[in-house]
Amino acid sequence: MIDAADTQAAVITVYGMNRTGRLVLLLCLLCFCFSAAPVFGQDAAGSDETPGTDTREPEPYRDEEFADWLHDLRRFEIITFGSLPFTFLVSFLVYDFIRYASNGFDGDYALIGSTNPVPYTSEETVGVVVAACSASVLIALVDLIIGKARQGSVENGNR
Repeated sequence: MIDAADTQAAVITVYGMNRTGRLVLLLCLLCFCFSAAPVFGQDAAGSDETPGTDTREPEPYRDEEFADWLHDLRRFEIITFGSLPFTFLVSFLVYDFIRYASNGFDGDYALIGSTNPVPYTSEETVGVVVAACSASVLIALVDLIIGKARQGSVENGNR
C-alpha cells in the first residue's frame, strides 16, 4: 500500500530533479518538437515535372458546391466573431460608465485614474460577457436580415 509519504517523495524527486536530469529532459523535449521539421510531402509517383513548377494548384470552388444557407451561415459566423472584440470593448466601457454613475460618481468606480479601483464581481463579469456576445450575435443577425432583404429585392428586379 502506498502512503502519503511515498507519494510526497515521488513528487519531490520529479520536481527536485538535478541539473543533469533537467538537461536530459530539455534535450528530449527539443528532439521531440523538432523531429518533424525535416519531413516533407511526397511528390506524385512517376511525375516528370521540372523542379519549381507546381501544377497542383487548388481548384476554385464552384457555385453549386455549397448551398446558399451555408454561405449565409459562414458570413454570420465571420461577422459574429469579427465584431466580438469591439462589442467587448464597448460593453465594458458602457458598463463602467453606468457603474460609475450609479455609485454617485465615486472615485473608486472611475473609468480611469482610480487609485483604489473596486473589482468586478463574478456576476458583473458574466453580465458584461453575455452582453458583448449578445451584441455580436445581434449585429450578425441584422446583417443577415439586411442581406436577405437585398437578395430578395434583386431577385424581384427591384433595387
